[in-house]
Amino acid sequence: MRYVLRCTRTVVYVSCDPATQMRDLKSFLAAGYTLTAAQPFDLFPQTRHLECVLTLTL
Repeated sequence: MRYVLRCTRTVVYVSCDPATQMRDLKSFLAAGYTLTAAQPFDLFPQTRHLECVLTLTL
C-alpha cells in the first residue's frame, strides 16, 4: 500500500469487509487523499453480503 500512497492520484477501493476498509481508509486520509464517493453494491442479493466501493483522490 505504501507504493500506492506515493504514486496514484485516484484510487477506487472495493471491499466486502467494512472493518478492514475503514482501517485502510484511515491510512489513505492520513496520506492526503480525500474520499470523493462511497457506493454500496448488493452483488449477492440472496445473502447479507455487500460490497462497498470508495473513490479517493489526491
